[in-house]
Amino acid sequence: MHDLYEGVCHYDMCHIIKYFINTAKLFTLETLNKRKSNFNYGPIEFGNISPEISINHLNNCRLKMSAREVMTFIHFFPLMVGDLVPENDEVWSFFLILLKIVDILLSYTFNADAISYLKQLISKHNNQYNLLFNDTLKPKHHFLVHYPTVIEYSGPPRLYWCFRFEGKHKEMKITYDFSGPPINITNVANGKKMLRLKEFY
Repeated sequence: MHDLYEGVCHYDMCHIIKYFINTAKLFTLETLNKRKSNFNYGPIEFGNISPEISINHLNNCRLKMSAREVMTFIHFFPLMVGDLVPENDEVWSFFLILLKIVDILLSYTFNADAISYLKQLISKHNNQYNLLFNDTLKPKHHFLVHYPTVIEYSGPPRLYWCFRFEGKHKEMKITYDFSGPPINITNVANGKKMLRLKEFY
């Protein structure tokens, strides 16, 4: 799923936001950031709020967000700016296709019709990406093409994704960042982990 949240979504959202700001001039980056910061995410998503988006992030096609923050941002993006965008806008339609792909991939169950529909959406998404943004497809866009086949063989991606493992890994990275200059990073990380586990025994 990191192909999606740390790859495809970054490229797509940067192009989409740049189009709305520079080409269509529907809103400014300041407006988006203000709406993003004032948006009511609710108690569940409150910890997954992403930082402000800058012009550099958009130009580099790399949002400064974790996979979980991208997930939250994409989920709430239509509510943040949907009232500013005309319904018949072709880039907005492209974004809605991306949203459908994300929703289908997050499903817990699949049938043959859903897999067939997913194939059509991915094909349409990749074609429109080329046409709308005049940009080449990246490897992660190509990986999306194989998702329906993987789902046929292995089941829903949500059942074997690595989000929880990444969350645990983030704890260790935070420990490393605040431990000062490391003499032996494995001992520092192991010691902190043992102190946390001590509470359970």
